[in-house]
Amino acid sequence: RAGFAVLAYDHRCLGASDGEPRQLVDPYVQVRDLLCALDWLTSREGVDGAQLGAWGSSYSGGHALLAGAIDERIKATVANVPFVGWPSRLSSAVPDAFEGLVARCRSATVDTGSIVGPLAVVTEEGTGLRAMMPQADAAEWFLSAGGQPHANWRNEAWVTTGNGDYDPACALAHLKCPALFVMATGDLQAPPEEAEIAHSLAGPHSAIIKIEGHHFTPYSGEALQVAAVVACEFFLKFLRVQVAAAE
Repeated sequence: RAGFAVLAYDHRCLGASDGEPRQLVDPYVQVRDLLCALDWLTSREGVDGAQLGAWGSSYSGGHALLAGAIDERIKATVANVPFVGWPSRLSSAVPDAFEGLVARCRSATVDTGSIVGPLAVVTEEGTGLRAMMPQADAAEWFLSAGGQPHANWRNEAWVTTGNGDYDPACALAHLKCPALFVMATGDLQAPPEEAEIAHSLAGPHSAIIKIEGHHFTPYSGEALQVAAVVACEFFLKFLRVQVAAAE
């Protein structure tokens, strides 16, 4: 209704997307695939390849920020309850960290020799696996949403050893577009204090919205409506769109 063409997809190895091994979470490959998705999107009729936006949530919120620093076609990016990395530690970052991050994303392929797992995504009785997100709110949300018919979700994940090196905060000073941070004040998965620092580093046209609640609060109900409206308004502010006339 706002006039946007939208591409939504599952990361490779997850959900309905192809890719082996299943349930693999590799941030470098995911960022590369996001850039490839933009390439594909710009090939579609009616899409303005010079007026792109990126939206990502949680771990992929950091991906959206990094993509906004890499790809000049992105004119606005929204990071929803994002993992922004560790901007509070940037003073100790190695020189040329951003360039190394970009090079690794652009050349990323699945390195089966670096895979660690299986892990549980969240704590669940009977799995016998260490959870990536052991917080109670994460278990409540994932087990409820993942238990819905046709959800195609499994409480299992594999990660690469490079996950620990992935720090999208290195991209903040290199952002080529305005960024909107949608922050949950009681977020235990993506520290809100890091999101506030990230916002302060992201440029004069960036903005931050604070939603009362935990990491998963903006995924439903009134908070979802707030997050959706502010994201849409942010894109409308920085992207040129043509709204089709109602028939």
